[in-house]
Amino acid sequence: MKFKHLCMILMYLSEGVAACFLFGMIFQQSLIDVLKLGFIGLIATIISLYFHLLEYLEARDEEVDKR
Repeated sequence: MKFKHLCMILMYLSEGVAACFLFGMIFQQSLIDVLKLGFIGLIATIISLYFHLLEYLEARDEEVDKR
């Protein structure tokens, strides 16, 4: 995995968690609820990254097959 892809993964993770914390604080929920939202957002982001990785690997395999 290239450094660029690692940076993209870290970016997705940080954006997902930050968005959930932001929404929790906008709606003025308790800290426990905000942490729950952050955890759910982290899980959703990891699942999204998994599917992005599958698409990347499939596209790379097709490119190798063309050669």
